[in-house]
Amino acid sequence: MRKIAYVLVVTLLIIAGCGGGEKPEFSEEQMDYIPPPQRTNLPPASGGFVIAVGEETITADQIIEPLLPAFAEVARQNDFETFIAQTAPKINDYLTTQISNILLYQMAKKDAAESIDEILEAEAEKRVREFIVSFKGDYAKAEQELKRMGMDWEKFKEYQKRVMMSQSYISSQLPEDISPTHSELLEYYDDVKDTEYITPASLRFWLIDIMPEKFEGTKDEKYEKAKELAMKVFKEIENGADFAEMAKKYSHGHKSQAGGKWKAISPDSLASPYDILAVAAERTEHGNVVGPIDVKNHFFIMKLIEKKGKNVQTFEQVQNQIEAKMSFAKRRKAIDDLGLKLVQQAAIGNKGPFIAYCARRIYEIANE
Repeated sequence: MRKIAYVLVVTLLIIAGCGGGEKPEFSEEQMDYIPPPQRTNLPPASGGFVIAVGEETITADQIIEPLLPAFAEVARQNDFETFIAQTAPKINDYLTTQISNILLYQMAKKDAAESIDEILEAEAEKRVREFIVSFKGDYAKAEQELKRMGMDWEKFKEYQKRVMMSQSYISSQLPEDISPTHSELLEYYDDVKDTEYITPASLRFWLIDIMPEKFEGTKDEKYEKAKELAMKVFKEIENGADFAEMAKKYSHGHKSQAGGKWKAISPDSLASPYDILAVAAERTEHGNVVGPIDVKNHFFIMKLIEKKGKNVQTFEQVQNQIEAKMSFAKRRKAIDDLGLKLVQQAAIGNKGPFIAYCARRIYEIANE
């Protein structure tokens, strides 16, 4: 009965992955825990020192190669003792994940019905075709990419089968209902609403910026000429002149040719002397023209288009987001717990020396 149920789980998973409109069983973030069938994440060729996991092995190269890019700079900047103190826990986590993946596959294989091979073979062939299509149907380019990753078509198919088997086994082992309760959703919302669900304040305005430095004469003469022009422009706008046209004609600001139009911006992001515009916006209403504002060698004339205060989104507005986030967190924890339980039960030996060896080789390669 268990094997029949397992075949059903695999069949449903395959149907969900065949473009039938259903959502996939696992998100991209969850695939970090079980390598997804994508060409960019296929396992590299490996060899060297190994650690046994049931009937399979993990080589040192399988650990070293993917971790080297992330750890190389740390290795070059520190002595070995500091390096290993910083990286050994991360190497252990990565190794544990790889061991967990193998054990999950082994458990899936053990529980699978005999007919599972036919189902997996058909789906693996489909994945092969999809891989070739991803290279616009160019078989030679697809094969070249596989060779670059140390694989051939048979290894590629076996990799797809392993992923499907492992995913299906996990699906069959997870709790049926991991949805958070309404009270859990509310509690989470109350804890994070003031940091995660804030709609920031914003301003949108048009601006004419008249600068004394653009005029000729002494410092005082420049100032008076700029002030006189600013007053003239402001009065013309009050009498019905088009703001954008006046900006194009008289503004010295960098937005002048765009009619002085600024995109929506956070009031807090306005640096001096433009921060005065946020203060002016607080004192007026949408559509009003304010000015001339005399500040630090500028005469500003601002037309306020829109202002929005900081706002906390309601629980109803974000309830679906929170539920999806919490459900995923629960599912990921369940997956982690399942994998860790299998690793603990397997009692894999020799992990310490293996991790030390991987760390030593990463350090040596990075400093060659």
